[in-house]
Amino acid sequence: MRLTELLELTELPEGTEALLEGETLSPEEEDRVLAKALTKAGLTLPPRQKGDKTMMKRSKFGLMLLAGVVCAGAVVASAAGYFAINHRLARHLNAGEKENGLVSQGVQDLSASCTAEGWTLTADQVLGDRNQIRVLFELTAPEGTVLGEGNYRFELPILNPDVTFTIDTIEDDNPTDNKLSFVLNSIEAKDYRGSMVDFHMEGLSRYKPYTAEEIEAGANPLEVDRLVTADFDLSFRLDYQDTSVTYQPGAEVDTPYGKIRVDEVVLSPLSVLIKLSGKGTVLEPGTQLVLNGEVSAFQVDDKGNIIKVDPQEVEGTEHFFFNGDEEHSSMMLFHDGSTLQSQYGVAVQVLDRAGKVIPYQTGDTAPESVSMTFRGIVDPADVAAIRINNVEVPLNR
Repeated sequence: MRLTELLELTELPEGTEALLEGETLSPEEEDRVLAKALTKAGLTLPPRQKGDKTMMKRSKFGLMLLAGVVCAGAVVASAAGYFAINHRLARHLNAGEKENGLVSQGVQDLSASCTAEGWTLTADQVLGDRNQIRVLFELTAPEGTVLGEGNYRFELPILNPDVTFTIDTIEDDNPTDNKLSFVLNSIEAKDYRGSMVDFHMEGLSRYKPYTAEEIEAGANPLEVDRLVTADFDLSFRLDYQDTSVTYQPGAEVDTPYGKIRVDEVVLSPLSVLIKLSGKGTVLEPGTQLVLNGEVSAFQVDDKGNIIKVDPQEVEGTEHFFFNGDEEHSSMMLFHDGSTLQSQYGVAVQVLDRAGKVIPYQTGDTAPESVSMTFRGIVDPADVAAIRINNVEVPLNR
């Protein structure tokens, strides 16, 4: 009897169906993996007789066998990947077997939770590298409450250590149950490994589902139903591993403020951080910043902060949560998902080996650095170059 047949005949935990997908092993390789897995699980199985179709009891055998697969390090289908990323986060990131394998070392289970007004907030898992984190949360309402489809507002969320972030609600597995999952995505480049992280949220609201006709008739599109008014507070320590690779191109690029040197590119399956130096990174107080080749409403104050920001100039600012003074925060820019246009005169793209642009989700810019979080999970081996101001900078070790 083959390993995949055993898994099919046992009662597996919900979501482990992914173990049965993927490439087919040769009979010899599957026999080797099965023997190793059974040994690790402390199980034995008689040799299969020709024509033997015997069904086994659905008991704890499946769980024990799965434990053996994991202990044996057996990569059967997407076993390694499944046991890395929570299936909700994997689906949110469109992560298959390959993507799961790329980030397995950057995954850490958290299981930190708190309860307020009968609602429980749990930090389930973090996926990170040396520059950013993505934290999976689940909110469970009291029995009988339905958390269905809709636009939710997380009231005054704060992350400490201080950082700007976005929150994405995950498509619900079961829109008739009392659970809601969401992902917090940090934006600014920050290494969280070894840090205690505090997450604070002052309740939850859901926007009223007004139609376009109702809004046109005068309904307020920002009106909400307050679901929870109490505070949630979670603390958890982050100890995931980083698998970033570092390049030192040394290329020089022109900007409106002078030449910049590309000193370092830190690349992981989740993000890229580009460190810069040179005359173009030294902005004098009062400098009018440039966006899309035109002088913008941005200006630098005597502390290097951006001031006099016109919100009309920046798409997507309503999606960000600023822990500090928004007016003096560095600006995270949304464009078309392919080119990050920095107000510091730097336009950045990430290119694969076919010359195609790899899409990003969020970006953070400063005179001496640019960071981008990829929309999904990227194989660093597929990244060939960084394009800065139309100058292609190859990434060679």
